[in-house]
Amino acid sequence: MEMILFGSKPVTVTRESLMAMPPHQRSECVALMRESGKSELAIGTMLGIGTGVVTRLIEAKHLYSVPKAAEERVQPEEIPAAVLEKIDISRNGLRLLRRIGRDRQGWTAGKATVSSETGLYDTALERAMNEVLDRGFAVKLGQLGRGQAPCYCVTPMGRETLIAAAKASAAVKAEA
Repeated sequence: MEMILFGSKPVTVTRESLMAMPPHQRSECVALMRESGKSELAIGTMLGIGTGVVTRLIEAKHLYSVPKAAEERVQPEEIPAAVLEKIDISRNGLRLLRRIGRDRQGWTAGKATVSSETGLYDTALERAMNEVLDRGFAVKLGQLGRGQAPCYCVTPMGRETLIAAAKASAAVKAEA
């Protein structure tokens, strides 16, 4: 029996509890024991498994699904054409404006963060950013220093556009 820490929570590890863990946790558990200074022989003796099995557990690579929230963040959101007909903004402009509008105190983000959180890249990102800023839907607050990411805030006109888009989206869903 072995006590190890997963974060700050101590866990008692027996052969039965190790085998009950999902494969990726099992590998991490054995790797943590190894990192704490135990040899493969000591780990194998304690858990009643061979040193070859311990080595394979430590070196194993696992595939598991990405959490749903992360998938939604990376995938561009679907905006029906009927919604865009009712408001005066492009699909990418609306996607960017919605992301900026999620943070009430402003969204501090560099180009890489904006790209990864909106799904917009290069030319599409530049066009959407220019549309949102030039039309007064959002403002870009000055950079604090060299290398600091700017802060974007939605203006009252931008809020009205977001509200109109939400109403149009609800109307489209009600019709479907």
